[in-house]
Amino acid sequence: MSVHRGAAQPLACSAEDLPAVNEEQQRLAKLSATSMSLHDLFTYGAASTAKSKQRLINAQFLHREVPLRIAHRIEQLRALPHGLGREETTETVIGWYCGHLKRFMEMESPSSDADEEEFTNLLHQIQMQQTAVVQTLSLGVHAIRRRSSRKAWKAMRHTLDADMDAFFMARIGLLFLVEHHLASTEKREGWAGILHSHCNPMSIAEVAAEEAASICEYHLGVAPTITFHGASDIEFTYVPSHLRYMLFELLKNSCRAVVLAHGNDDDELPEIKVVVSRGAEDVTLKISDEGGGIPRSQVPLVTSYMHSTAKTPSSSEAGSASPLGADGLRALVSAGEHGSSAPPLAGFGVGIPLSRVYSRYFGGDLQLMSMEGFGTDAYLHLALLGERAENLSRRARASPAERNSEIFNRASSQNAQIGFALNQ
Repeated sequence: MSVHRGAAQPLACSAEDLPAVNEEQQRLAKLSATSMSLHDLFTYGAASTAKSKQRLINAQFLHREVPLRIAHRIEQLRALPHGLGREETTETVIGWYCGHLKRFMEMESPSSDADEEEFTNLLHQIQMQQTAVVQTLSLGVHAIRRRSSRKAWKAMRHTLDADMDAFFMARIGLLFLVEHHLASTEKREGWAGILHSHCNPMSIAEVAAEEAASICEYHLGVAPTITFHGASDIEFTYVPSHLRYMLFELLKNSCRAVVLAHGNDDDELPEIKVVVSRGAEDVTLKISDEGGGIPRSQVPLVTSYMHSTAKTPSSSEAGSASPLGADGLRALVSAGEHGSSAPPLAGFGVGIPLSRVYSRYFGGDLQLMSMEGFGTDAYLHLALLGERAENLSRRARASPAERNSEIFNRASSQNAQIGFALNQ
């Protein structure tokens, strides 16, 4: 199958189309999402690489499911508190989602391999345009903070952070389905879509470290050495692109902190240590830096969307900011190597809070321990999902991911017949 991989065109929704799109959005927003277990996602992803009929079944399911989830995201954005739902930046993102919904309204459910290919191209365009959502929303958050007094900001921070966490958690579920279908066109040993049954955290940490050092050197002239310790042979089922994003954000922050604390003399920069360990419940990666640490009173703010230690980038920079996923990170490194424009090193204030959301999506967590005047340790906990992604721990079963990923949908006991079930 040939799937278009060019740059996505804006999926605009004109003023004359908006009433019909809003009516469809409101209809879909009242329906419950059909959710999937991780085991079934792994199974269907592996099967659809070899069965065009299975891919068609999956595409037909996504043709119903993705617009419904898009409608839910629009509903969440409009309901964001403290005026964020009415910010121009939020309305821009809502416009993108409305454009996606319009395209689904225009496309019939796939009924042939050619239809499935066209539908897959639409999913690819949606995936590409999603890369600016995070940064665009963060600009609205920082605009609200600039207009607010310190007292008002402290009062609104908790509710806004909770709603942003809920939106981004649900957005991960939406993108997971899209990216999983796109990736399942490729037949790779041990892979099922974007899930890898032999995910090696040490090797992913090494790649993320190279990328973080590259962007740090691009902006600050130097980057500290990053060393690796612990078990290098750990393998478990996970989403490598998620892990790579989290590690990149953590290492990027550590690199920046070390350079700002010690100057730009290569010989004076203390190394950053990455330690990997596997326990009975989870795989843990610890990132330790000597970047001066964080005041104890400021540690809770690090996971807030309304906090950043750097100047917030302009709206023009938001479009070029680091997108999620391996392709975006490779493009970021390439920009630094070839002297072309590169995204800001910091400033959006979403890297750490969004990384925590990603870690919690599959029942893990992200914790920071800091020693002011010395440095910070970040602990990234990743729940063991079983070699075939079957054996979810209690924490994983209680996580938002599992609530959004259970094969049995009480609202529709027939969901196994409508898609993402193996064609027997």
